[in-house]
Amino acid sequence: MIKSKGVVRRFWKKKLDKNENVIGVMIGGTGSGKSYSCIRLATDWVLKNKKKSRIWIIFTHNELLKLLLQEEAPDVKKGDVIIYEEMEISADNRKYWSLMNETIRYVSNICRNRNFIFLMNLPVLAHVDKEVRSLIHMSLETVTKHMEERVCECKFKVNSVNYESGKNYFIYPPVYVHSLREWVKCLTVSIPHPPDVLSRCNVNSLSKYEEMKEEFNQRIYSDLYQRSKVMQKESDKKSFDMDGAVSEIIKNRDEYVYKHGGRSIVDKSLIVERYPVGSRKARRLKKRVERELKINMYAPEKESDD
Repeated sequence: MIKSKGVVRRFWKKKLDKNENVIGVMIGGTGSGKSYSCIRLATDWVLKNKKKSRIWIIFTHNELLKLLLQEEAPDVKKGDVIIYEEMEISADNRKYWSLMNETIRYVSNICRNRNFIFLMNLPVLAHVDKEVRSLIHMSLETVTKHMEERVCECKFKVNSVNYESGKNYFIYPPVYVHSLREWVKCLTVSIPHPPDVLSRCNVNSLSKYEEMKEEFNQRIYSDLYQRSKVMQKESDKKSFDMDGAVSEIIKNRDEYVYKHGGRSIVDKSLIVERYPVGSRKARRLKKRVERELKINMYAPEKESDD
């Protein structure tokens, strides 16, 4: 096991010294410590680089693009860390994931000279397309949270790519242990709880981060609620009792039938207003009621002798 500072010293610095980006994923279950582990790694890196680096915590794809395009935010400079939080929520469909995969390609290839660290918070690595996984440099998987010590233990792997076959494998990296004077596999990384105050970060504290996360979650809940209402309305339309509606409209004929050009016509707009139906189903309902009442036929209705 190595400490979190070892990751930034031995792997991040090595990549940036070669004029490259660092792209990493933090994977694991909900509440397993992914978010705070990412923040701690970024904090260790910033402290190592003194005043050279900044941390950017984002929750949406638009925020990421603004940082990369440098239109509405300060420049993302060499050595900065971008943490994409709750990525699996903001990119919750295949069309959006296609856009995210294109962004990862952009970060890896076009933005290589920007030399920043990009960390993605995901439940599983499989959400990223296979051809894009070869562009990811490392993965950390949360294993155990030690609550008393406030430490999260993570599996640590680096990406090994076969450039002939295109296949990639995440393997445990070798680490030289001076006390043993030999190379050993680094199986896990010990990542402490991040400090409450975050220096050189767009979020100045963990409490502020939790507020931002709660606001983001509330927006997601609100969106889900609105989508649920639409789905419920569609469901109501599908289970609509046409025969019952016909009987009810006939019973209240005076409210629904009006005169126009010598004809009695059922008001379709009133049907749409009062029943969970769209325009097409309201037209069918209107025609059925008119057939039952024998109105709005090809010839105008004859006035009764009464």
